[in-house]
Amino acid sequence: MRRLASRLHVIIRELRNARIGTLALASFLRNFGLASLAYVSPLLYKLGAGKEVIGIYASLSRGLRGAMGASGFLVAGRRKSLVAGYALLLTSLTLAAMALNLTLLTVMAGMLLLNALLSLFSIASSMLAASIIPPERLGSALGLFRSASTTALLVATPLFGALMDMYGASPVLLASAAALLASSATYLLIVSRFEEERAGEVKEGLRARLRLALADRRFLLYEVA
Repeated sequence: MRRLASRLHVIIRELRNARIGTLALASFLRNFGLASLAYVSPLLYKLGAGKEVIGIYASLSRGLRGAMGASGFLVAGRRKSLVAGYALLLTSLTLAAMALNLTLLTVMAGMLLLNALLSLFSIASSMLAASIIPPERLGSALGLFRSASTTALLVATPLFGALMDMYGASPVLLASAAALLASSATYLLIVSRFEEERAGEVKEGLRARLRLALADRRFLLYEVA
């Protein structure tokens, strides 16, 4: 009991930090969307897809997440463009397929894009955590992210199950897309602010080094004179 109270105290203390709290929220939303992936295979089966189609979806899904994982590190400097592009693509494709009433296509295409987004967000969150959280607080912050992720999965799994039973595929896709779009917006906000702050710090550091260099040069000229 004392250990649990101590853990809760650490979590509450870390949440007071705006950056850590916002990253935890993004982690929660990302995993809220992740929970819907558990329902894809049975949903495809209900919609009339054969085992071959479900197998192809699973292979594509794994391959896509692996490719996104590799490419994410290569283009780490363009995180904002990537997140915004995939979020826009996900929204456009989901809405277009739903408007055309292509349910099976909606599920497969939408979930493949969700996999890509989840992979990208995992990379972005780990990079951001390592970049903007002080080393002495990184352990407790990562523990907070794991807690947020677990809570999201526990909350979302029964919710998505109930939505599937009551309304079918569309609410599940829309809820997943909304959660992931909110998560992408959160990451974009954090990345933008962090990059602005870092740019300011770099400029200030360069100015300080320039001032020191000028001072050293004046001192040397004075010594020579």
